[in-house]
Amino acid sequence: MIVAAFRFIYKREAKFGMLAVALMWVLVMLTTRSTFFGDTRFFEADIASYLDGRTPFAKLIDFGHLIWRPLGVLLAFHGDASYEATLTRVHVAFLSLNLIASLACVLMLWELLRLTKMVAASVAILVAAAFATTNAFVCLSRSGSPWLPGLACVLLGCCCTLVAEQRHRTGQAAGTYWIGAVLATALAVVFWVPYLLTALPIVCAGLLDRPDIPHGKVVWRAAVRVLPGAAILLILAFGWAVYTLHISNVHELRAWISAAAHGGERGNPYVRAFFGFPRSFFILGDNGIVWKQFLFHDPFARVTALDVAEAGTLILMLFYGTLIWAGWFFVRDGRILGAVIWVTAGVVPTIALAMLFEAGSVERYLALYPMVFVVMGCLVTCARTPKLLRILLVLLIMVQVGNNLYANFAPRIERISEAELARIAPLENRPGGATVFGLNQSDKLSEVYERPGYATRSDLPQVMLLVPAMYSRSAQWRFFFSKSARERWAGGGEVWVSKRAWASQPLRQWLWVENDDPRIRWADIHSFAMRLDTDAEAGGDDGFFRIANTTANRDRIVAAATQP
Repeated sequence: MIVAAFRFIYKREAKFGMLAVALMWVLVMLTTRSTFFGDTRFFEADIASYLDGRTPFAKLIDFGHLIWRPLGVLLAFHGDASYEATLTRVHVAFLSLNLIASLACVLMLWELLRLTKMVAASVAILVAAAFATTNAFVCLSRSGSPWLPGLACVLLGCCCTLVAEQRHRTGQAAGTYWIGAVLATALAVVFWVPYLLTALPIVCAGLLDRPDIPHGKVVWRAAVRVLPGAAILLILAFGWAVYTLHISNVHELRAWISAAAHGGERGNPYVRAFFGFPRSFFILGDNGIVWKQFLFHDPFARVTALDVAEAGTLILMLFYGTLIWAGWFFVRDGRILGAVIWVTAGVVPTIALAMLFEAGSVERYLALYPMVFVVMGCLVTCARTPKLLRILLVLLIMVQVGNNLYANFAPRIERISEAELARIAPLENRPGGATVFGLNQSDKLSEVYERPGYATRSDLPQVMLLVPAMYSRSAQWRFFFSKSARERWAGGGEVWVSKRAWASQPLRQWLWVENDDPRIRWADIHSFAMRLDTDAEAGGDDGFFRIANTTANRDRIVAAATQP
């Protein structure tokens, strides 16, 4: 019935389908707000610091995102201005770029679905709706992170390769499309290095032209036309970076590459991937915390199996059950072997990398999006697909669209943000400024810090986390707290810490997970807080204590920072 409705809406020409997809994107952008911004604040602060003369250009060259910060400099450069004005200009530039990239992603996916000739136009609209409402897409489309621009390049590369192969088969010139595939492949990598793995699906995209004949010549033809050119461009790009950074030996090169990892991965990569993969598509709220509290046997939360069953388990069952059945049926269909090879070339490397690094991050699975949604469209369209599987696929799409639109509904997100802003309102405009420490990343206060434009509000305090979100820093939380506190005091400001740290044990609604990071225990947090003298409080029961700027406190903080 749902598919029939989409057929009624679109039954004429492809241009109307593309228009419908573009209008759908506009609707999603107008009715939703982001709750996750990736590393936006770091990118914007680095660029603003450089434009303000505080940071050398070399600090902007990151192996993982080679051109992102330099691109931000080009987009935001506009003569002399205050740091706050520069930061705002950088944010507007990145926001504009990501909005354009998100629209390009939706249109490129539509074009890829159309070019495969295995997906009905009405189904393509439905699949594009699912793509435009995924958790990662909705959030990152309003961020200052380079993941969506890179994904747009991946989709463009697949489309160019597929069109080039179609034109080659009919004897038409395809040189322009091969050049497009080369440029798209190289651009994707310099936006985000892990997109290097997408070179395989870009090269194999020509198999979608004749999915029943996976001829080796198709892949070979694309490989010799795309990979050498992309490799030359990447060598030139990274060679420029090495020259600019004055890297002269292997040790310095390895240090530069290692710095892009920003620390190591947490343990249990299989558990994190199991929940991180569906979270890339579905907004599951705090359900992931409930699952972790159960799996890590949190002694404070006392989560039961019934609690876990209520925490989005039905969505997980629908997601994985449908995904496994769809994958099994798709692979077993011998008449689309070429498409299976294309999907495998994209899925296997991406999943393997996720197992090694950041398996729980939603952006880690963006490279799978072209394969996931093309397969979804093919199976919903194909008459050979079991009727129940088609129903489940459509149901999965509708559940995702409804769930994510509600979870990120603009008025709802604004209410949550205003509540957190009200929490720190008593600390605005403090003499000398103030630094406010939330408990950890699960503290909703951190979302205020993540909001784009927050850093430009000079009336608000600086918001930090007692336990840093970055895994490589979390075990050294005492050191980073000590460093930030002493810097604030040296400037004549104040240091405030969430009252939660003084509780003998965390409340369940604080979303603390004991044993998630075995290096950090609640007892350590509580013991540290109890040793500090406070001289004021603000914000009510869930507010903050001000840490007294005394010699005794400074000595305690310095001593604690040296603990292993």
